[in-house]
Amino acid sequence: TSRISTQEYQAVRTFLLRAASLPPGPRSALALQLANPLAGRLRPPPLAGISPELYLHCVAAAYQQRQRLAAPAAVSGPAAAATSPSPALAPATPAPAGPAPATTRPEPEPGGASEAGAPAGGGFAPPG
Repeated sequence: TSRISTQEYQAVRTFLLRAASLPPGPRSALALQLANPLAGRLRPPPLAGISPELYLHCVAAAYQQRQRLAAPAAVSGPAAAATSPSPALAPATPAPAGPAPATTRPEPEPGGASEAGAPAGGGFAPPG
């Protein structure tokens, strides 16, 4: 399982912060351009039917979670500022209260939808 680099996370985060200001066509195209290479190598692959933009939200959330878990235990006093995560790694939006979403992939229901709509090897089909 590969992890995303800091540079990849920064690109995803920048897109997500600016997505609302982009016209729908370029927004979808950029989300697809960012999501496809990640979906091809990250595990688990995106679920069938998930949009590239929603997938990017999930990737960013997983990266942020890893960064928080890897950070040293909270320290009080002047040392706290030195050990706090940088603002670049802070969540773009506040995390919802409650348990984190499961990272395991649900089993498909018998006779239910399959991932036939997803390209082989993961990734996303262009909108259309």
